[in-house]
Amino acid sequence: MSSDSILKLEEMVRILEPKSIVEKIKLYTLSGRNFYLDLLEFEDVPESLNAGVQLLGNQAANQTTILDELLPELLIEKGFRIFDFGKGLAQASLSPETIWNILPEELQAISETERNHQLLQGFLNGLFESNQQLCEDYLNDALTNKTLSKVFPLLQLV
Repeated sequence: MSSDSILKLEEMVRILEPKSIVEKIKLYTLSGRNFYLDLLEFEDVPESLNAGVQLLGNQAANQTTILDELLPELLIEKGFRIFDFGKGLAQASLSPETIWNILPEELQAISETERNHQLLQGFLNGLFESNQQLCEDYLNDALTNKTLSKVFPLLQLV
């Protein structure tokens, strides 16, 4: 390949690569089963793309502006790694109850037929690893929550 072609490709990569954490989260969580994403590199070099997405969840866990922007999409879209992002949120959240309280509110604003529960499942899974009692408390609360009680069996699978 000519050096001119290589320069053009490098420029295209520079233009198209995600610049912000929000762009990275959208790219890695909302994409489908595109195996080419496995070839992309994370700065912190995790073991796998799933671990990288969890790391992005860790980074976003305590940044409400990022969560406010992303939650509507993450609770509708069918991205392949939304579960891992939710797991990362729970792992690093300084206030998991804040995130847990926001999720049903956001879901309630979404039509039942469009809701995706992968984020909640991942969040509960990550929380179970660090605080099993709190996870069980949230599951018990889900039983009486108008929005979550309808999908309780899905949440319980974590």
